This record gives sequence, structure tokens and C-alpha cells, in this order.
Amino acid sequence: MSLQPNIKSVPPETMALGDPQAEYHSASMVITGFGAIGLGIVLSLILFAMIKTGIYVVGFSLIVLALYLGPLLIPVGIFMVIAGVIQGGKRVLVFKDGIAEVTRNKTTVMRWDDVDSVLQKVTSRRNRSGKETGRSYRYTVRDKAGQSLILSGTYKNIETLGNTIQTEVSKRLLPKYTGTYNSGGKVDFGQVSVSKAGLSNGSKTIAWSDIEQVALNQGQWVVRQKGQWQSLTTQTAAQTPNLPVMLNLINQTVSENKPKS
Repeated sequence: MSLQPNIKSVPPETMALGDPQAEYHSASMVITGFGAIGLGIVLSLILFAMIKTGIYVVGFSLIVLALYLGPLLIPVGIFMVIAGVIQGGKRVLVFKDGIAEVTRNKTTVMRWDDVDSVLQKVTSRRNRSGKETGRSYRYTVRDKAGQSLILSGTYKNIETLGNTIQTEVSKRLLPKYTGTYNSGGKVDFGQVSVSKAGLSNGSKTIAWSDIEQVALNQGQWVVRQKGQWQSLTTQTAAQTPNLPVMLNLINQTVSENKPKS
């Protein structure tokens, strides 16, 4: 195996996965934890001095609230330092034929061909005016053997890592699922299934000839029929396995079944 110059040595368990393509490190919580401890100590001292001298502000204010939260930051910071030490050295290696998460005591290896499902949860952070200020990402990858990898914002560049996982898994699952569909079989995506008969939510099936469009509205599945949008299922996008594969298969089927003008 030829190593890329920016990738550390890899464990022997990964030797069958081909050449390494990228490496993702966990964001260290040790420095952040010490910062929280330091801030907590400062705020606690100020609060103690205010109470001791009798200089005390009654009523709600952000300053007083921050002072009261000061003592809570100390145990939170200690927890972050301990977690950071435990996670030290944790990384994800992406290879040509798979992925591996490496920790101090364990290496979890998954081949792309063996991945059964990927769940993707994207949470949007917004300010008071409703403007998006950022996003957090969480990916749960499971293989046929029952192994699971949960990858979240503890890794730097988690969105890029997630996109790579979705791309590699989709390349392998889409042809397989398309073949199942074309042969008259049913493809399940959680509560929702796709077949020649139509799109089903488990209790009812909507024929493709009646579907004008399928979309996600704020994470909820909706279907357009006769110019009207209606909910398809209570299952959200975050609860839907292999979301890109499902969207690709549905869009392709809807497009093929549209009435010709």
C-alpha cells in the first residue's frame, strides 16, 4: 500500500482496503475544556466577590446570568478535558475500497461494498431573526455484519467526510436497487418503499402515474398529486436510510412515468 505524504501510518487491519485517500482527525476538546474551566473560575470569583461585598444586582440580566453559569462551566470543562484525552488520536481513514475509524484501542473497518445503510442528520443553527448561522452533521454508517460507525462534529471537516461516504455508498447501492426495481422487486427505505406499483408508506401505495413530484419540505417527505402537496410519511429525512439513493431512484422513476405532452 502506498501512503499519501499527509497521512500517518495505517493499522494492519486496513491493508485490504486499497490506497488511503484522506484522513480526518477528531477536534481536540482538551483546549476548549481548559478554556471553559478558566472562564468558569473567573466568573465564579467575580460572583463570590459580589456576594461577599454586598454589591449584588437583583433582577435578570445577561451579566448576572453569566456569573451564575460560571460555576457550572468548571465541571463541564473537566468533562471536556477527560473526553478529549480519551479521544486523543482518534481519526477516520478513507481508502479506495472502504473506511476505518482508528482509536487508541480499536480499529473499526468497513468495506464500501459491505455498507448496508447510511443515515444523515443535518441540524441547522439559526439566530433570532431566522438567519442560518451554521450546521451540524451526524452520519451513522452500518454494514451487513452489524457494525456501526457514528461520525459527528467531533471530526474536523465532517461535511466533506460525510459527502465522501454518501458518494461511495451510493455508487454501489444505486445500481443494485435499480436492478431490484426493474426486475419487479421492492426497495425499502425505512417506512417508505419503491416498486413498479408505486411509492408506498406502508399503509397506502401511490401509483407513479399519479405522482407529479416528490420532495423534502423542512425534512418531511411530501408528494404532489393533481397540483396538491400532501404528506407521505412521518419518517423524516434524518430517519431515511441511504437518502441520496432514494432521491435518485424516485426522481428517475417519476421522470420516466410523466405523461408525454
